[in-house]
Amino acid sequence: MARNRIASTPVHSGSSFWETRLAVSSIQEGREAQGYFLRGSHTGYTSLGVKHTRTVRAVNDEHAFVIEDELDGDGVHDFELNFQLAPNRNAEIISLENGLMCRVLGDPQVELIVTGSVLLQGEMRPSLVSTTYGATVASSRLRVWGRTTVPARINTQIWWALVAGIASDQQESAREISSRKAVTQGVSQA
Repeated sequence: MARNRIASTPVHSGSSFWETRLAVSSIQEGREAQGYFLRGSHTGYTSLGVKHTRTVRAVNDEHAFVIEDELDGDGVHDFELNFQLAPNRNAEIISLENGLMCRVLGDPQVELIVTGSVLLQGEMRPSLVSTTYGATVASSRLRVWGRTTVPARINTQIWWALVAGIASDQQESAREISSRKAVTQGVSQA
C-alpha cells in the first residue's frame, strides 16, 4: 500500500512511522482572493520531531488545485508523496529546474507540477485501486521523494483540460499559461 510518509533515515524500511495515538486537527476552511481552501494537520510524525500540515486550494474560475505540504520541526528527513492515478491512465515525468512535472495522458489531460526547495525525484510505480468494495484493479501511481531540512514546503499544482479544446485553440494555451503563473504567484504569496 502506498502512502505519504516521512522517514528519519536515508533508507525507508517500509514499516509504518505512525504513532499509536494519532491526533488530527479540525479541518479549517476559508476563502482567499484566489479561491477556497481546506487545511488540516496531524501528529503522526511527532516521534520524528515533525508536524505535517496540508492545505488544498481550489482556484477561482480555473481547472486547478494547489496542494501545499508544510513540514515543521527540526532536522533532516526523507519524505515521500504518492498520487494515485485512475485505472488505464499513463503518465510521463519531466524534470524541471526546481521540481517535477507529471503529465497524465488522456482526456481530460492532467498535469501535476511538484516543486520545493529540495531536489525532487519521481517515478511511476504499479499500484492497485479499488473502485468497488472488495475488488481491486491494476493502476499506477506517481511517487515523488526527496530529502530535506525541516521546516520545508512542497507545492503540488494540478491542472486539467479537455485535450480537444487545447489542441484546437492556441489562445486557450496562452490563457492556461497565464493562469498557471497566477496560481503559482498566489501560492507563493500565501
